[in-house]
Amino acid sequence: MSFATRISQKISLARKPIFQVNWRRLYALPTRHGFMVGLAVFGVFAISVRIQHNMLLLLAVALFVIFLVSVIWAALNLHGIHGRIIQDKVLICGDPAQLAFRLTGRRHIYDLRLRTRQTMASADLEMPQTLHFTPTYRGRHLAPPFLVETHFPFGLVRVWQWLSLSPLIIAPKPDFQKAAALMNGAYRITDNETDEDGHFNADSLEEWMPGTPLSRISWKHYASKDRLLSKSGAAAGRDIIRLYYDDIDYLEFEEALSALCGGILEAVRQGLSFELQLPDKVPTRFTPDNHEDALRLLALIEARP
Repeated sequence: MSFATRISQKISLARKPIFQVNWRRLYALPTRHGFMVGLAVFGVFAISVRIQHNMLLLLAVALFVIFLVSVIWAALNLHGIHGRIIQDKVLICGDPAQLAFRLTGRRHIYDLRLRTRQTMASADLEMPQTLHFTPTYRGRHLAPPFLVETHFPFGLVRVWQWLSLSPLIIAPKPDFQKAAALMNGAYRITDNETDEDGHFNADSLEEWMPGTPLSRISWKHYASKDRLLSKSGAAAGRDIIRLYYDDIDYLEFEEALSALCGGILEAVRQGLSFELQLPDKVPTRFTPDNHEDALRLLALIEARP
């Protein structure tokens, strides 16, 4: 990465993020060929003034106008470009992410190049791009900026800009150890052994065997007969795991959110539905298919004072 590129990156990171190229905020410098053309124009201009040659002076002015046109044309070539995330999903804090996005803008863009921290390559508006990064905090998170540049039209000027994607939603870093303690408690599994129609929530009961998920245990039978029985049959998987903030409110706020996040991911891994209760909120039921809605709630909840 060139010195000018590094300086422009530091300036862009210090300023308000740019999500769409504005030609007035572009960086531009002559390329090696442009620098040589500039020296040639200056030489022709100096000679034409020295010998009072009008044709040479006209040639020098024409070359200077071409140079200015190339700067303006290159800037207009990039104007309006922005990145669009292909699949907007909730990411997990601390987990390396591969963010897929596309560049969108005007219909025709020429000699477009894209640079991330990993690569520098030619790009077009139809080709998906990948940005690698690791979120470091929950909430709304900006991915590292990427660079778009062009040498269009004559290769005399390099024009570039650092762009950011729209803010991402990052769930808390999961704490599976605290999540296991939360999920293993008998009182944290719903004791509702009937479905919405009032029918028993399993076809039969059998002796509990080590390794059987705790969510399959019939806690009503255990409370009344002190005997571990597990529910089996087609309806045995309808148990709802309770992930209640009130059960772990003795933890620090962010630690509790991490435990809840770990519980959500573990419930999804087991293919189980769950109820999530956040501070001062009523429990909300989620299924593995819409678990990202629960992660989004954890990501965006405001810290308690």
